[in-house]
Amino acid sequence: MDERKLKGSVPKGYLNYIKRKWGITGEQDAMKYAGIQEIPKDADWFPVEKSDRLLEWIAKNKGGEKVVEAGKYVAKDLGVFKYLFASLIGMESVLKRYSTNYRAIFNFGEMMMEKRDGGYWVLLKGARVTEYSCPAWNGALEGFMEITKTKGVLESLESGPEDCEFIIST
Repeated sequence: MDERKLKGSVPKGYLNYIKRKWGITGEQDAMKYAGIQEIPKDADWFPVEKSDRLLEWIAKNKGGEKVVEAGKYVAKDLGVFKYLFASLIGMESVLKRYSTNYRAIFNFGEMMMEKRDGGYWVLLKGARVTEYSCPAWNGALEGFMEITKTKGVLESLESGPEDCEFIIST
């Protein structure tokens, strides 16, 4: 299997979160821990293992709940125009668009989404790389709920060893 990669905008978002929360020293420490020499460029492919090492740094140094917060930060760090647009089109459209465009951001796994009575089912098949992957996705989905002004409850389900599965009850 080829090396798993994702677009640099994701780890760059994690680094922005770290810098905002713990300053330049935190950012430098996290980059060193993850083996990152320079801030990733948004459109460049980046090794997912190094991105997840940033999540591991957050969990080990600041607490596991901060991994969820980092995922939320990355989802919400879209810029004001995307924020406004997302709130107008709604959660279902955002999830459908994201699942359709998943491969533009990740070279592995896939995202599936279904509207179900009272909410949405989301499966990220093959997306779990480490124990920090699903908590980061949990945060990203919470961020999507916030920017689309979706009221509801997000529940993480037990899923396969490589998958992340969620129910969003609205």
